[in-house]
Amino acid sequence: MITDIKRLHLGCGKNTLPGWMNLDKMPIDGVEIIADLDNCKTEKLPFPDNEIDEFYLYRST
Repeated sequence: MITDIKRLHLGCGKNTLPGWMNLDKMPIDGVEIIADLDNCKTEKLPFPDNEIDEFYLYRST
């Protein structure tokens, strides 16, 4: 049984989720990680490979 699940909410905007690491390109209240998903091909996200257990992405542009 996994006890320390790491969940990443990508492109959260103002809709941050409790219990998730909230990532957005804008420094909005509740956003813990600031990164631009458009640059993922050239700049890795700040996590080691295989670090995240679950991802959530909804209507991110």
